[in-house]
Amino acid sequence: MGNKRAIEVGEVQVMSAGTGLTHSEFNDSKTDEVNFLQLWIIPEAMGVAPNYEQRKFDAYKRKNTLQTVVAPKDKLEGDALPISQQAYIYRTNIDAGNSVSLSPKNVDNGVYVFVAEGRVKVSGNTLDKRDAIGVWDVNKIEILANENSEVIIIEVPMN
Repeated sequence: MGNKRAIEVGEVQVMSAGTGLTHSEFNDSKTDEVNFLQLWIIPEAMGVAPNYEQRKFDAYKRKNTLQTVVAPKDKLEGDALPISQQAYIYRTNIDAGNSVSLSPKNVDNGVYVFVAEGRVKVSGNTLDKRDAIGVWDVNKIEILANENSEVIIIEVPMN
């Protein structure tokens, strides 16, 4: 596809290999360590056209609220990047003592909560930095920050 680009701090990238493409990644810095989270989500159909998009999302738009960064290509929300699955990815920065809640878009969806920084409580479980939990068969989940926290939430179909 001819894309060559560095991912900057705070950016989100989506890519669909679709009908085929070559992909590689590496740390371009000779001095700094790289730290990122890579997610693989199975598409809802095979053989889709390859897609690549990347965007930086404003941190102030996720302070104590959910910011949709990835959404189904047929149900895009705001600045969300498109994927070929009925899945959503949200980011939030929650101040200590505050909470955010999420009602899954579909009753059959599950939610995976990943703590990038901080400490939160989800469904009675305390999660620290780099901890995660999967939650399903619920109408709503609440994430309470025990300290200032950055959280990534992945909502995906379970069937």
